[in-house]
Amino acid sequence: MQAGSSEAGKELAARTAEVVFTACQSLQHAQAFYEDLKGRLAKYNRERDDVKIMPGVYITVGRTEEEARKSAKSLTN
Repeated sequence: MQAGSSEAGKELAARTAEVVFTACQSLQHAQAFYEDLKGRLAKYNRERDDVKIMPGVYITVGRTEEEARKSAKSLTN
């Protein structure tokens, strides 16, 4: 297993990992991470299915739903 999204971490994952844990704050970021990591596998003679990606989840709470949504939105900006 490998965790993280640094360049060195993604290279290590592409070369050796079976599972990668990462936390992305948006769908677009998660999709970019996925394509970047999967795209690195070929240079290590690995198939795209050789590595599974386990996305993390950000949970935001507040006294009200509106407060929680505002707080969550500030994290992605």
